[in-house]
Formats: sequence, structure tokens, C-alpha cells
Amino acid sequence: MLIGLTGSAGCGKSTALGVFGSLGWRTLDADALCHEIYSEAGSAFAQKVEARWGRSAIDGAGRPDRKAIAALAFREKSELEWLGATLHPEIQRRALASYEASGGKATIFDVPLLFESAWQGLFKAVICVWCEASIQRSRLLERGWDSARIEACLAAQMPSDKKLELADYGLVNNSSLEALKLQCETLSQTILNSHSNN
Repeated sequence: MLIGLTGSAGCGKSTALGVFGSLGWRTLDADALCHEIYSEAGSAFAQKVEARWGRSAIDGAGRPDRKAIAALAFREKSELEWLGATLHPEIQRRALASYEASGGKATIFDVPLLFESAWQGLFKAVICVWCEASIQRSRLLERGWDSARIEACLAAQMPSDKKLELADYGLVNNSSLEALKLQCETLSQTILNSHSNN
């Protein structure tokens, strides 16, 4: 059973993923897989990046340079689309290979851009972590994000309310960690009961 987990920045996806892990779920994280891909020198992804943007997009060790690539990709929509179209299939390939290697053990896969990348068909069900916009912004400010970065991030993602509408299940993360844990515990049992045999 492979379950998708999504939500906008600052809503608490990573926290929820950790809670599900503590409840016995196997967990996968698209951001962690992305970091793994960027850490590999001379990889197929690194070669594609260099062919697209030149040596300035590769660091001294032959790895894709994350900051340089971000600066290049966010200059134009077409460049950002190329990056997503190149990176996302490799993230998906690694995640599915890991899931299959586990023998199909019940797994929660955290994918921030799940709906934007049209990955919902991969999953038995999708969970969205949601919070009010004012709380989301406060959390991002506490992380050290400035207003410009928050606006740019939110503009590049599907609105939180829309993600919640499209998901099969929602977790409302407006208050304490304990409240989120209780929701995760209830939802975990609901999903295991509903989807284990279909």
C-alpha cells in the first residue's frame, strides 16, 4: 500500500511524515530523494544539467550545483518546467524502486508537488496536511523566510485549499503537535482498515 502525503510549505508535511513513521509506516520523502540526486557527481542528471546550462551549473566536485540551478531555473518558466520534467521522473523512479524492494510494505510518500506533478494516480489514497494561511506564513517566517520568498513559493504551488479539496483525507494542523498526532493515529487506522485488502 502506497499512500501520498502532500501540502503547501509550512503546513507540516514533514512533521506528519515523522508521526506516521513512529506509527510503523515506512516513509519516503521526495525532498530527501532530490537531495540524493543533487549529491551525485557525474550522474545522468548532472550530465543533462551541464548540457542544458553549461559548466556553471556544476560544482567543483562534478555535482549539480543546487543554488546555481535554482538561479537559472527561476529566470524563466520554460527553464523551471525543464528542470521539473528532468528531475521528477528520477525522483519517482527511485521512490517506486524503494517501495517495490520493500515488498510493498505500507508506505507514506511525502511529495510537496504531488498534484502539480499529476502523481495522484500512483497512490491508493492521498493525504493533504493543511493549515490556515496566517499560521502557514507565521511558520515560514519563523524558519527565516522573508516575505518575497514566501510569496514566490506560494505562487509556484497550487493553493492549499485546492490541495485539500483534491485529497482523499485531510489533516488540519492549526494547533499543537499533540493534536496533529491524534489525527495521524486515527487516520492511520482508518487507511489501514479501508485500503489493506483492495
